Amino acid sequence: MVHAQFGRSQTKNKETALRILKSRLIEENNKKSRDKQNKDRRKQVGRGSRGGHIRTYDVKKDLVINHVTGRRQSFKRFTKGHLET
Repeated sequence: MVHAQFGRSQTKNKETALRILKSRLIEENNKKSRDKQNKDRRKQVGRGSRGGHIRTYDVKKDLVINHVTGRRQSFKRFTKGHLET
């Protein structure tokens, strides 16, 4: 709802009110679009935790950690094709 009373002319007040209403609607539409983009971006970026990893390979410690199943096994054994412990 917009109320504009800047002068005595009804047509000028109506035109002013319509311009204000149009700008508010455009701003609201832009805000919804920005919010959706930010929401999508947050989904893609992640939280920086290991939740996005499937496996971690640590050759120095001879260790492979599967983050999906929570299993750990020897890196040498893993590279030979033994995918499960």
